[in-house]
Amino acid sequence: MLYLPQEILSKAEEPTKRPLNYSGKTTEISKKTEEAWLLWKLGRKKQAKKLALFLNKNYADNADVLYLLASIYIDENNARKAFVYINKLEGILTKGDSRLEELKAYFFLITYKFKKAEKAFKNLLKTNPKNSYLEGYAQSLMGTKNWLEAKQIYEKLISYNKNDTYYLWNKRYCTEKSRPAVNTVFNYIHAPESLRHIEISSQYKYKIKNIELAYSVIRQIHIKKSRSGNNSIREPISGYSLSLKADLSPYWQIGTEIKNLYFNRKTYWPINLTVGFNNGRFSSLNEFTYGKIVTDPIEGLNLEAKIDTFSSVNSLKLFKDISLGYSFKSEWYRVDKSRNVVNGKEDLGYKIFHNFNLDLPLLKNNPYVVLENRFTLSHWDKTAEENNTVLDFIEDERIQSHGIYVEYKIKNISLNASISRNYDYKRKFYYTISNIAVNIWLKEYCKLYAVYEYGYETDSVAGSGNIQNLKIGINVLF
Repeated sequence: MLYLPQEILSKAEEPTKRPLNYSGKTTEISKKTEEAWLLWKLGRKKQAKKLALFLNKNYADNADVLYLLASIYIDENNARKAFVYINKLEGILTKGDSRLEELKAYFFLITYKFKKAEKAFKNLLKTNPKNSYLEGYAQSLMGTKNWLEAKQIYEKLISYNKNDTYYLWNKRYCTEKSRPAVNTVFNYIHAPESLRHIEISSQYKYKIKNIELAYSVIRQIHIKKSRSGNNSIREPISGYSLSLKADLSPYWQIGTEIKNLYFNRKTYWPINLTVGFNNGRFSSLNEFTYGKIVTDPIEGLNLEAKIDTFSSVNSLKLFKDISLGYSFKSEWYRVDKSRNVVNGKEDLGYKIFHNFNLDLPLLKNNPYVVLENRFTLSHWDKTAEENNTVLDFIEDERIQSHGIYVEYKIKNISLNASISRNYDYKRKFYYTISNIAVNIWLKEYCKLYAVYEYGYETDSVAGSGNIQNLKIGINVLF
């Protein structure tokens, strides 16, 4: 499977539609080599590979056999073995041979050297404008975040095959990345103990070369009815935010966001900073937020509580697209000490999270199916034992989670769903999280999307019981 950048469309990495083609230029190729190519084209890949390896034992210096094996290993994303046969071909074929240059272009693609791949495909297209080269060129352009040109290449590919789902969705992704947009979202959380969170936001985004600027307006309402002698809560929060993201290179991105929020007759200025790295095989997103208003638990609003967080989310792709991940998060809590009637402290302490995940793909095409496995550890370090009576936080956790994720796309609609069963060894209870999401392209530049999440028998800062979250949005491009 040829590489697609990790961020494209969703979790799914769809295989390229590029067939491995024998050019037919050489007349010395044996009937057995032709047979191996035919087996490959018919989808009998194991037989084709077995035959090619057998031929290589007897014809170690045959360029056609070496080209076949290098192509097979490139298609399998096995860069180490592909390099072996490409290196042998370099000693046999003359410099500039189209087959050798083709192999190098795809080798650069599967090893995430996007700039080299872009240059190589551009040179190939000058002499041989194959559709397969166009697709490889489009993938390399996406890797270097040249969204506009990648979109134009996909439009050309779609003109040859109008019903190709892979081309359609990658073109839409490039369009979203390259055009100004207004994204409006409604988010509603229905939690136990009459807890409700409502948020409406609208963001205008504009891109200038490698810099993305955005302005958002925000309106939130947080509600909890009085129960068991507790006072009811109904607190609105309004404001706006300004954000900037910059691509320093195809691999590095930095960003910042500043919010201006008005709450309880005061103005708050939460700040967010991010640094991201993604070379296709390894990704790392590091984020720091200062001064975020605490709405979970909702009682944090009564104490004018704020939270400072640092997180680092890391993922490494192993063989056969298996993904191994580790994330770290720390949360520091503080309140207005004049409102803390328990102990008068401002600093409540911090909580540390460690999360490990292993994703195992079962199907890599359409549908895309993956088994998800998670293990989470969390630990509190409090400044005082009674801090949990200041705010009712969740205690230490040790959670094991196993689930499945499924995604399917048709021409204008994509659907994805997941379900996971979770067990907290510390607090000794099971709970289930499920969600379903749909993306619908109404027009060429208008996308409607909705996400519904259901937590069954959960126990969190939102309360004990069932939690529902509904998000509906529309993204209009200009």
